[in-house]
Amino acid sequence: MMPNVCVACKPPKEFQDLDILAGQYWTIRLHVNQTYLASCVIVLNRHLEDMFNISPEEREELFHLTRSLRDVIRTQFKSNLFNYVSLGNVIKHLHLQVIPRYDHDVEFDNLKFYDHNWGKNFTLTDTDNLIPQATKVKIIKVIKDSLLI
Repeated sequence: MMPNVCVACKPPKEFQDLDILAGQYWTIRLHVNQTYLASCVIVLNRHLEDMFNISPEEREELFHLTRSLRDVIRTQFKSNLFNYVSLGNVIKHLHLQVIPRYDHDVEFDNLKFYDHNWGKNFTLTDTDNLIPQATKVKIIKVIKDSLLI
């Protein structure tokens, strides 16, 4: 029987290719699902499952990175609101999903993004915006080039 390997501790190449910034304690990664344009995940660089067990230094960096990421997405992609989610249902490794929300249609790289659930809870099951890897690379570049960290 194969031991369970944490996908966040040993991310597959397809996840590593979405890395935006590696901090001392956390890594910002573009979310594989771009139902909401510029959705990202901030993943703890060590294995831990409970947010309330992070160190003060990890908490400080998480808040700094999240604030910086929020400001970049708000400026570059014109989002109106953010949902911050840490569930741990699927990936049992501490991570924070940063999900920008839009009250308007957004176009990026000649693709249109629609927030069908504006004013309601987000859902990542929408497959209307399965986007090419080349577009993900462009989103990563916009965010990476704008982060002042």
